[in-house]
Amino acid sequence: MERMHVTILGCGSSDGVPQIGCKCTVCNSTNPKNNRTRASILLEIDKFKILIDAGPDIRLQALREQIITIDAVLITHAHFDHIGGIGDLRAIMFNRGIKAIPMFADNATNKLVKNTFGYAFPGILESNAFFGEFSLLSPNITVIPFKQKHGKFFSYGFRIGDFAYSTDVNELDENAYRALEGVKVWIIDCLEYHTSPTHFCLDDTIREIYKINPAEAIITHMGHNIDYELLSSILPSNIRLAYDGMKINL
Repeated sequence: MERMHVTILGCGSSDGVPQIGCKCTVCNSTNPKNNRTRASILLEIDKFKILIDAGPDIRLQALREQIITIDAVLITHAHFDHIGGIGDLRAIMFNRGIKAIPMFADNATNKLVKNTFGYAFPGILESNAFFGEFSLLSPNITVIPFKQKHGKFFSYGFRIGDFAYSTDVNELDENAYRALEGVKVWIIDCLEYHTSPTHFCLDDTIREIYKINPAEAIITHMGHNIDYELLSSILPSNIRLAYDGMKINL
């Protein structure tokens, strides 16, 4: 596989940061790394561009990062903060020469997305359901999805080569641990410092990082009580906080 470049498009929770109407220290912060749009990433492998999730901030994220076109979309699950911007992919479809963008999700998520954004199928997106490991139009790009508990729901993490992405998760099973074995860079969920019924919180996230032991872990999907500088100052050097626009090279 060619070298991989990862751009953090957004690393915020479902409300984004700052949160509407909130006067807390983080929401009032002047540090741009405390300004978080909804969680999404872009992977670039050679010239092949993969978007993971298309939340309600995808238009602004694409403009900020000058994303003109993409080659595939992976969807972790059908919560609004991860699919709310699917309609904005219409402009990218036109940039592709009016070619529908292949979208990959598990069967249940595919159905929910198609029911919610019926006008996008067929046309803007081409629906593909995965039931295990799959390839993205190239034998060199193999995607290993793994199921993650997300409160009463489930999401999917994805492993591609030495990289893995796990957002919106509060429990992993043995299948997920097998999929993550030997990963070098892992982007992992951490909503807040204390307990959550649907997400990893700081103790959970640190525990899982030490269990998987990647060379580098990057924390994402952070709520408005996590201050970038404060938490960064106490983390070990191989664990970093994401910020919007962050670039990672593998």
